[in-house]
Amino acid sequence: MPSVLLKNLTLISHRYAEVDGDVYFGSMTAKEATPYRGSIVINTEEELFYPSLTVGKTMDFATRLNIPNTLPSTAQNREDWRIKFKEFLLDSMGIAHTEDTKVGDAFVRGVSGGERKRVSIIETLCTRGSVMAWDNSVSRYRR
Repeated sequence: MPSVLLKNLTLISHRYAEVDGDVYFGSMTAKEATPYRGSIVINTEEELFYPSLTVGKTMDFATRLNIPNTLPSTAQNREDWRIKFKEFLLDSMGIAHTEDTKVGDAFVRGVSGGERKRVSIIETLCTRGSVMAWDNSVSRYRR
């Protein structure tokens, strides 16, 4: 099952009673890499969102959490960079038109399943992680 392997590679193995074997991140053991968990991320098969938030508000939240300390010289300020980054990600995934639409779920009407999956992919990209694992990120939905 790929999910178990990916969870172990992204340091989410604490839920298991026992993990046998070793995982290394370059020269670091998994224990040594634990302080860097924010840079080691996974995009799981399940999409966990606040369904009543719009795609734009969800992306606003994700991009606000991950503004780099050092901005490119072309950025006027942190907020300008964040907005351009958000617009770039929405455009690159072809879902800029959904910015004012609720994300939704099984009970709240929102974007389509494929669009919701792209929102979760963008959310993972917003982390700007050093190690990213993708669990069935695009197999179900094709453009």
